Amino acid sequence: MAGLRRDYERVALAGIKRLRGPEEHSLEADHAASLERLIAVDLAAAESDAFTLLRADHCAVELDDSTRDVLQALFSIWLRSDDGTPDDEVLYGELGYWQHWWNMLHSRPDRDQHPLAVEMLVADDGTFSGRAWLQSFDDKILEYVSSQQLLAGRVIVPPDTLNSPAESLVEWASTLGLSIRVFPSPSQYVIYDGEAAVLRDDTADDELERHRLTRNVAVVEPLRRLFDLQWAAAIPWEEYSKGTAGILHLLAQGWTDARIADAMGVSMRTVSRRVSDAMTAAGVQSRFELGMKYALTELGRKTP
Repeated sequence: MAGLRRDYERVALAGIKRLRGPEEHSLEADHAASLERLIAVDLAAAESDAFTLLRADHCAVELDDSTRDVLQALFSIWLRSDDGTPDDEVLYGELGYWQHWWNMLHSRPDRDQHPLAVEMLVADDGTFSGRAWLQSFDDKILEYVSSQQLLAGRVIVPPDTLNSPAESLVEWASTLGLSIRVFPSPSQYVIYDGEAAVLRDDTADDELERHRLTRNVAVVEPLRRLFDLQWAAAIPWEEYSKGTAGILHLLAQGWTDARIADAMGVSMRTVSRRVSDAMTAAGVQSRFELGMKYALTELGRKTP
C-alpha cells in the first residue's frame, strides 16, 4: 500500500503528462516505472505518448481511507499541474531556491509579528541527510532568523536524517519552534504562508537543480491538503529519535505496527522485532505487560 502511494505521489508531483517528448515534458526512468505499476492496478492509463492518472475509486486493489484521501489530493494537484499563471516561474539552482525563500521572508514588513509559515516535505533520496547544512549557511543569517523569530510551521524529514550530518539542522529548526516529523516520501515541496508553493523538478544528474514556483490556488490548496495528510501519518521527531522507546510510546498511543512501519520506512517485521527485543529486555511475556511496564516507567520519570 505504501509503495503504491509513493508511486502515485512520484508521478503526480512531477507535473508531467507525457511519456515521451521534449525533455521538460517527459518522464524520468523511475517515474516511468512508477507509472507502469499504477497502470497495472488501474490508477493510470496510457495512450500513445500521453498518459492520465485515474482517481482512487478506479483502483483494482482495495485502499484504506488514508491512502484514498492522499491519492485524491494528489490527483487534484496533477490535474491542474499545467494550468500556468502569470505568477508561475522557474527557480534555478540552490541560489534561486534560497533567494526566493529570502524574498518570502521579507515580503511583509511585520515579519517579527507574523513569522513566515512554512510547510515543507523533504525527499527521502539521501540528498538531505548526506549534507551538514548548518555549516553551509551564513552564521549571521542564522542568528538573524533565530533572534527575530521569523519562521514558524511544520517540516517532514526522511527517516535517514537521524544520526546524519543533517540532524543538526533539524535540532536547530526545533529551537525556532518548528514542529518536525518523520516520513519517507519521494517528493519534495514547500508551501509558504499558504499562498505560494515551490516544487522540485526532476533533472538529470549533470543538470542544474530546478524548482517550480506557483501561486495558483488550484495547485496550492490541494498541496496543503496533501501535506496535512502526510503530517498525520508521520512520526514526531522526538519519538522517532528515541528508537525502540519511541516505538513503544507510539504503540501506547494506539499506533499499529503497520502505521509505524509505514511512517518509519521500514518493514512490519522490523517493528515487530524491536518490540520483541524490548519484551526480552524488560523480562515480560506479552505486549500488554510491556505496555504496562513502559507506562509505569514513564510515570516515574514525570513524577517529582
